[in-house]
Amino acid sequence: MKTISLTTKSIAAILLGGTLFFAACKKESSVSNSQAESAATVEASQNDAEAEGEFNDVYDNVVSINAGESLGLVDGAGIFGREDSVGRCFTVTVSPATPGVFPKTVTIDFGTACTGKDGKTRSGKIISVFTGHLAEAGNSVTTTFDNYMVDSFKIEGTHKIINTSTSNNRSFNIIVSGAKITKPNGKWYTWDSNKVVVQVEGNGTPRWPFDDIFEITGSKSGSNSAGKTWSATVIDKLIRKGDCRWIVQGTVSLSRNGNSAILNYGSGTCDNKATITANGQTIEITLR
Repeated sequence: MKTISLTTKSIAAILLGGTLFFAACKKESSVSNSQAESAATVEASQNDAEAEGEFNDVYDNVVSINAGESLGLVDGAGIFGREDSVGRCFTVTVSPATPGVFPKTVTIDFGTACTGKDGKTRSGKIISVFTGHLAEAGNSVTTTFDNYMVDSFKIEGTHKIINTSTSNNRSFNIIVSGAKITKPNGKWYTWDSNKVVVQVEGNGTPRWPFDDIFEITGSKSGSNSAGKTWSATVIDKLIRKGDCRWIVQGTVSLSRNGNSAILNYGSGTCDNKATITANGQTIEITLR
């Protein structure tokens, strides 16, 4: 009987030990999965910030075409961040060239390597089709890309600006669809966005963009080559200034597979910094 009792106790101890070991492994696995999910959410937030920056750059190019004033397309003052009319490394072609005839196709060709004043090197073409003068309510411009790259990041998709202004409110609806950004290392992510941009300052000086201030609201979604998907919503209006190429203020809430993160662009200072807070931890990122 004693032998049986010891054997029974031994089996019980083994079973208990196995149960504790299994529970410990399960807990460790749970922590590991939680960390992996948090890291994936942070990466998605970084992808979202990168895409926002790349397509804000597209917007700047489209609405600031150097020849815009003389062609009656936009109230532009030179392509944002690029060389001016002296020694510029891009070409702009318009078809048809006759003023006032629409639709009008404008192609910005950066060639094989065009480095602008902003330090970025672009190549390929941005092709924009204007339905009419973009300064007039109801008109729009749709932009696509031909082997377009920024610092070896390949940009694809469709970017559309619709002038939704009223008599006392200058505003635009900006829709990005089917976008794909491929990094130099081959990793990629897709991005779709639907935003409303309202100009809150600088309306009285349409030919001087540097005093403009815009408020941005809307929603976004994306996926990446790691198989992760996400959705995002602007919760505090994003602020862009005409004299700064980055978003200077505002927050975005991102959700991915039950995890969430807050992307914070700061409190108004013009710099290339933002923060991402996920799972109680905050990291600083550098905007492109």
